Amino acid sequence: MYSLYGVKKFIGRKVLSRLLKKSSERQIKSCNIFNAKSLGIICLINDKEDYKKVLNLIDFLRKEFSIPEIKALAYFPYKDDPFYLKSKWGFDYFKLNDLNLFGFPNNIDVRNFINEEFDILLDLSKVDVVPLRFILHYSKSSFKVGNYSLDNESYYDMMIDIDINDYNEYILQIVNYLKMLNNPVEKE
Repeated sequence: MYSLYGVKKFIGRKVLSRLLKKSSERQIKSCNIFNAKSLGIICLINDKEDYKKVLNLIDFLRKEFSIPEIKALAYFPYKDDPFYLKSKWGFDYFKLNDLNLFGFPNNIDVRNFINEEFDILLDLSKVDVVPLRFILHYSKSSFKVGNYSLDNESYYDMMIDIDINDYNEYILQIVNYLKMLNNPVEKE
């Protein structure tokens, strides 16, 4: 099964590179975290610890910044459903079996998430994950934030270069950058 995913990953990267060459009609609008009314989070969940970290982040953002709407969409890169990762209000996931031939996640939760117009879309993955890249590309969010890399320039509106392995410190640094943003600036 791994080789099938390898093929999907290869095809997905090729499709993404072609999609990125086309111009996007999405209007970019920066947003300070204090002004955000909605925030989307995409991430990779490999185990129960990753899941707990994302839940703690959501809880922190709700308490600290009073963001009315926070939704998370996680990719679980295995076939089986883990006992701890169950969809609940504001936190959905998709797994390896939900990917089509191109490595694009194809289920209702993903389509709904992509169509949400979040003020901020935060990608917590530090590595290139093809299904999450598709979500980034198609998302209607007005401000996409993620980890700095030359390969990521086409996906994000703001990239943050933080070389920290501690997850909590990494999140705090991202939040600090989002706090420093001035009033929204619209770009076409």
